[in-house]
Amino acid sequence: TGVQTCALPIWADALRWNPAGLGLAEEKEVSATHIQYFQDVHIENVNSVFPIEEGGIGAGVFYLGSGALDGRNATGDQTGDFKFYDMVGTLGFGRKMLTRAEGADVSVGVALKIVQETIADQSFQNPAFDVGTLITPIDDLNIGFDVRNLSSSKANFAREMVGGASYTVFRVVTGALAVDYSNDAPMRFSVGGEYKVPEIDSAIRVGYQTHDALDNSLDSKVPALRGASIAGLTMGAGVGYKPPLFPNLRLNLDYAMAPFGALGISHTLTVKARW
Repeated sequence: TGVQTCALPIWADALRWNPAGLGLAEEKEVSATHIQYFQDVHIENVNSVFPIEEGGIGAGVFYLGSGALDGRNATGDQTGDFKFYDMVGTLGFGRKMLTRAEGADVSVGVALKIVQETIADQSFQNPAFDVGTLITPIDDLNIGFDVRNLSSSKANFAREMVGGASYTVFRVVTGALAVDYSNDAPMRFSVGGEYKVPEIDSAIRVGYQTHDALDNSLDSKVPALRGASIAGLTMGAGVGYKPPLFPNLRLNLDYAMAPFGALGISHTLTVKARW
């Protein structure tokens, strides 16, 4: 998981990572994700894709919120609790532009996002665009590029450019890497790998992304995950299932965890249905 996903031919979740992946959808898919961060910050994200001729249409809702926060005025006096949240509604379209017979499989995609940001009693709404491309020049090699949060200067969103590549060997081992440039943060580098176990329809995954300096955790219940030196590491696994009563339905359950030193550990749970 992570920004290197921009170079993977995922379907519904391409709406978040690289809309060009919508153009590769061959079946309908719905993906629901819950991410629990530290200090009660959490993310809820539901994406879907519907394939059409030579492409796919996607729609999604993203929500980031927190528990109650302690409000204070300029002199430090308490003013009561408040909450913040971000909500994003997204519509996307991806299309196959070229095939291998024409030199390489090439898909492009675009996503329109309406972003609502709310802090206490203040709320703002602004549109933004993501555009991306996904190229497969040879079997098992994917190259992706994505530009995120294109908007007017009024919105002042952090703009990102992400480029990455993935390669699969022996049909079960996939490695990926990516570079993420943002105009409000240092450049990030990430790598990841997945090993599939076809016999039990499952996979294990590990990844790493560079990050800002962090302190060690003082209260982690897992001593091995307390050190700030392993912050940026992501570990996870997934399993698939086909219900006997619904032969055209495929379900997937994925879990990942990522330690953040003194900030704590994040947990990600994703459920997908494809038919």
